[in-house]
Amino acid sequence: MPSGVIHTFMQYESNKFNEYSNFKNSITYDNITTIIEPFCGTASISFKIWLEYGDKFKYYINDKNKDVIQYFEFHKQTNLNEFIEQFNIDKQQYNTQEKFTKLYNEWCIDKDVYKYIILRKLSYMSIKMLAIRNYERKNNVWETKSKVNKHQMKFQEFLNSPNVFISNEDWKECYNKFKDDNTNLIIFDPPYIKSNNTNYNEDCRKLDVYEELEDIKKANATSYFILEDIKETKDLFKEWNMVIKYSKEYSRSKNKTIHIVYKN
Repeated sequence: MPSGVIHTFMQYESNKFNEYSNFKNSITYDNITTIIEPFCGTASISFKIWLEYGDKFKYYINDKNKDVIQYFEFHKQTNLNEFIEQFNIDKQQYNTQEKFTKLYNEWCIDKDVYKYIILRKLSYMSIKMLAIRNYERKNNVWETKSKVNKHQMKFQEFLNSPNVFISNEDWKECYNKFKDDNTNLIIFDPPYIKSNNTNYNEDCRKLDVYEELEDIKKANATSYFILEDIKETKDLFKEWNMVIKYSKEYSRSKNKTIHIVYKN
């Protein structure tokens, strides 16, 4: 199943929904009261923890990408069955590249969350690449009927939990609120060192989170990083504790890699 279609209605890079089982037993929850994701993406890690532990913890999910946070608010408040019925009708309008590009251009102006979901659903690529690259799909997604699944229903319940808090801040603003408390567990799943970071900075430079590793390592909060196992990662995290490695195969490209989890 393609990344990003499990518990949300949109595609999203590096969704950890299915990966969580590879590292969940390596996360220690002793004396932990609060889970924090400064780069939450689809919030799949917090969501999977909530599916196991419920409201035992508080959950702070944060992302600098305003479109993602806007989507969360949409998912919280929407009748999902009515939404998907209308969505299946509306997405059929965008069955050519010309129509799809027009939709993208409209979204760039009005930032409508519904258009964002359609753009994400019909393309595997980063939203910021849609204007300059053609998109390819192996099946005809315009005719394929989407359905509401149990994970999407549970995700709505998760987002509406009184123990779940959503914020739209830079990662460091979020991190600084929680770093000094040893009952906090911070899970970092940032864009990888060599990945496209345009959701966070326009010139696609390496994120400044990798410049703050010494501070994060010494902080009272427990922090985990989930990253690709490459030389650059090993060099940056040589003073950290390596927790686990596991194999990853991307559902779209079938490319294989190794992911690695570090703990401070």
